[in-house]
Amino acid sequence: LKLQFLYLIGGVDIRAAPMPSPYYENHELVCPVRVNMETAKDEVLGVVQKIVPEWAGQAGAVSQISGGITNLLFKVEGAEGLPVVLVRVFGTNTEVMINRDDDNRTCALLSKKGFGPLFWGMFENGRVEGFIPAVPVECENMGDAALAPLIAQELRKMHEMDLPPQTAPVLFPKTTQWMCMARALDFSEAPAKQARYEKNFDFAALQGELEWLEKELTGEGIHPFLKENVFSHNDLLNGNILLPKDADPVTKVHFIDYEYGGWNLRGFDFGNHWAEYAGTDCDYPKSFPTQEVRERFVRAYIDGHPSFPAADDAAVARLTADATKFTLAAHLYWGFWAVLQAKHSPIDFDFMEYARQRFDGYFLQKGEFFATAQ
Repeated sequence: LKLQFLYLIGGVDIRAAPMPSPYYENHELVCPVRVNMETAKDEVLGVVQKIVPEWAGQAGAVSQISGGITNLLFKVEGAEGLPVVLVRVFGTNTEVMINRDDDNRTCALLSKKGFGPLFWGMFENGRVEGFIPAVPVECENMGDAALAPLIAQELRKMHEMDLPPQTAPVLFPKTTQWMCMARALDFSEAPAKQARYEKNFDFAALQGELEWLEKELTGEGIHPFLKENVFSHNDLLNGNILLPKDADPVTKVHFIDYEYGGWNLRGFDFGNHWAEYAGTDCDYPKSFPTQEVRERFVRAYIDGHPSFPAADDAAVARLTADATKFTLAAHLYWGFWAVLQAKHSPIDFDFMEYARQRFDGYFLQKGEFFATAQ
């Protein structure tokens, strides 16, 4: 997305105090309205008028934001003084991968803490959020010497948040669930897709890899710090990292889109983020961050952390090597996710090919990461 939502400029909360509303930052109350995906653009203004008190009876302009591969997104703006909002209409069948109760609870809590977009309220198949223009980081810039430390520092801040309820780490239960669902799919209604499904995915072998990887990443060989259970983003790709539009220099970044957020092993956000340097091209030999870039990221993350009073080169190298191993978990996690999307998503994107590339990335990097880790 080229336009995203942001609510802090220079660390200052710019959100005006809203009029009283029963829906505001309330993840338990749902406005009884459902938006039709085919006519959503014509319907979202009515939803905003019901949920946001300032908008009651007001005229407004609705524009669709392109680029989302999960939901439909609309910007709604009106006369001066009316809050500009974003309406997120949940994509068809996205509940297969996303627990919407958890998603809404997380977004409401983050709004209360000033860490996420303002939560105006929910309707039956979507949510109304705060909207302010900002720009996402480009994949090729995520490792910049000035930017990567800012991402690491924001990640640490998020990991230190206490968002109830705390659950067990989601990584391996969720990946296993998606794997079981993916291997049970049938694409017989699309013979060409069924042929690709049968040719490209050896689920018995992938299950063996997943079981082996779980033992490795939760075993004694991984630094305990990376196995701690923390609130995690779990989808820290470039489009979910925002820069204030006119800030120069940039001194802070902001994270958005917590649909996959939840409690998880600390190391997953590291490995998953580094895999996203390659974007959807999945050219890991070309785009995966170098050892130097990864160590810079780790050093910025642990700077001043009480667990590392002396972050010497050896400590940083050990953490970096172990965190890098979590990239393999990200390949499996999003690989199985993509197989499910190939079945359920109406989005025009080759999810089947993306799944193949993620699984190929797993096998490509497995030997390297486990051979070099100390």
